[in-house]
Amino acid sequence: MMKSNQNHIFIDTNILVGAYSNDKKYEDERRCWNYLTSLIGKKIYVSSLSIAQFVSIFQHHKINKNQIKDYVGNILAKVDIIDFTKDDINRSMLMEEDDMEDNIQYVLANKLKCGAFFTQNTKDYNSYLSIAVYNAKECRAIKQF
Repeated sequence: MMKSNQNHIFIDTNILVGAYSNDKKYEDERRCWNYLTSLIGKKIYVSSLSIAQFVSIFQHHKINKNQIKDYVGNILAKVDIIDFTKDDINRSMLMEEDDMEDNIQYVLANKLKCGAFFTQNTKDYNSYLSIAVYNAKECRAIKQF
C-alpha cells in the first residue's frame, strides 16, 4: 500500500456542488468547503471530472453562464485540479466496485497520495481502504497542523 500524505485532501463532486448551491440543505457542504479551503499547509485537490460534472449540473439547473464561470473561477483559485488519463481510467475499470465514476475519483486521489477524501456518499467508498473517507460534517477531523 502506498503511503498517504495527510496534507493532501481530495474533494468529491457532491461536496463541490453542495458548496456552491444556494439550497439550505447543503449548509454542511458549504461549511466543509470553506473550512478545508481555508487551511494553511494543505493541498486541496478536485478532479477535472468533478469540474465537468459541476458545470453540467449547474447548467441543467439553469444557472446563468456567467455565474457558473464565476463559481469555477473561485474553485480554481482555491484548489489544484487533477486531470485523469487513459491509464487512470483503465485502472478504475479493473476495480471490483460498481460505481465507475467513484472508482475514477478514488484512483486520482490515490495517485496523489491523498490522506483524506471528502464525499457525501461515504458508503460508496467503504472498500477503498488506503484513504480515510469523510463526509462534510466531519471536516473538522482535518486539523490545521
